[in-house]
Amino acid sequence: MTRSADVLGIPSEAAPAWLALVAALDGLADRARRPVCESRPDDWASDAPAAVRREAAAACGHCPVIRPCAAYADAAGERCHVWGGIDRTPQPTKRQETAA
Repeated sequence: MTRSADVLGIPSEAAPAWLALVAALDGLADRARRPVCESRPDDWASDAPAAVRREAAAACGHCPVIRPCAAYADAAGERCHVWGGIDRTPQPTKRQETAA
């Protein structure tokens, strides 16, 4: 694993996907472009309202790094936030909804 991935807590099996994502993001920066998630990062967070996360996931469809983003999230087993156009936030069960 690379030192930076280790410091960031990237699982060793996800390090290649992380490096691919970083390279893709660097490529965007080289062209003075940014992924849409950088403009409103809170919209991609698990604690954002579900409707906001759905809109964020849809906005990912226009992102040039959607594939490496999703590949990293899959490799790392991300289970929270919006990654690569998919809201990975656990959905409440019916039991949790009625208890709230």
